[in-house]
Amino acid sequence: MVWILWTRAAGAQASKLRFIFRDGVANGVTRAIIDLVTESEDGEFRSPWPGKTFDMRTDAGKALLGTPHGIGIAYLIADHSDVLGRKIPFARVFTAEDDEDLQDRRRQTTSDDDGDDEHAFPYYILWELRDTATGDRLPTNTRIKARINWERA
Repeated sequence: MVWILWTRAAGAQASKLRFIFRDGVANGVTRAIIDLVTESEDGEFRSPWPGKTFDMRTDAGKALLGTPHGIGIAYLIADHSDVLGRKIPFARVFTAEDDEDLQDRRRQTTSDDDGDDEHAFPYYILWELRDTATGDRLPTNTRIKARINWERA
């Protein structure tokens, strides 16, 4: 669905997709992975812009790409490489700027059955799609789908 909306909006410029922004990440799984890869001392990541950047060729980057907020990015890149070209995502993870901003976002976040925390500080992920360098190998669409199906089994 995201791809359809993007191509309608961008038209002939669809191949120039460079950024995808995830606002107010409340998903418990994604938040736990962010806390783990950022090695948050108190168990909750807090770092305003520019936050921390993760390369998908690292274990931490791969962990982020495997989250509910990352897997769609992997599919988008794999499914539409004919238009986008060979891309590798980088994830920039950050939190709101100040305490007042955090309090406003806390009030806006809701909880659901996936373990999302209605009182958690909001996390943001800015995915940047960069051209791959010669020799970079990313999983093909078939390999991504096979791995996801294997992990669900």
